[in-house]
Parts: sequence; C-alpha cells; structure tokens
Amino acid sequence: LSVLLYLAALPILWFYSLLYQIFLDQLGHSFYLQDVTQIFLAPMPWSSRAAVYFIAIVAAPVFEEIVFRGLLFPWLVRRAGFWPGVAVVSALFAAMHLHVPSLLPLFLLSTLFCVAYARTRSLWVPIGMHACFNGVTIILLTLMG
Repeated sequence: LSVLLYLAALPILWFYSLLYQIFLDQLGHSFYLQDVTQIFLAPMPWSSRAAVYFIAIVAAPVFEEIVFRGLLFPWLVRRAGFWPGVAVVSALFAAMHLHVPSLLPLFLLSTLFCVAYARTRSLWVPIGMHACFNGVTIILLTLMG
C-alpha cells in the first residue's frame, strides 16, 4: 500500500515541485541540493555507505514519522482539527529540512503522509511512503554522482 500511495503521489509532487522551482527562479533564487546530499555523493567504503543508506531509508523515516505523524499530528488534530493539524505538521516537517527549494515539495509530501496515516490508521503506511521517497531520491543522487 505504501508503494502504491507513493507512486500515486509522484505526479502531484512533480507538478507542484516544477511550479515551485519556476516561482523561485523568477524570484532569483537558484536551485541547489541540500547539504546532506553531499554525504551520498562523497566517496566512502561500502560499509559506511550501507550504514548511511540504512539511516536515510529506514531509521530517519521511522523516527520522523513517529514524531510527526505518530505524536504531533494526532495531538494537533485533537486541539485544532484535521486540516489545521495537517498544515502545521507539514509546515514543521518541511521547515525542519532547512532547504528553501524543498519547502513546498516536502510540505506536500508531508500532507500526503498525514492523509495516508489518517485514512489507514497505520503509521507503517507513511513510514513506507517516506522510505520509498528517501530511497528513490538516494538512488537518483547516486546515479547523478
């Protein structure tokens, strides 16, 4: 289910990411990769690369989804309602990554994670979607490098 929902989200993410990048370009803000991407592009022993991939594809999604969807999102929904909870959690999730070119795409991705969690009542679904997103991103970065 996570993979299917991730694949279904891709056209939305690509479309709005493209519009957002055009908007940033019009404002004179050039695109640049996140600093963390340098880790994936740097030469390193196989064992270190495997550890970095594990952290990015397994540990980070589990930790971030527990914090954002497992704890913060339900708390905010109880206090402010569903859509305000989605908006606040998604804004915090995007801002936490400290990367202007990724703000809107990460906000949208987080919104989709929240909706998937709310519809399935399973934290495993957004964890799986997040792992897919990170894994595909890392593969693309590795192929670029």
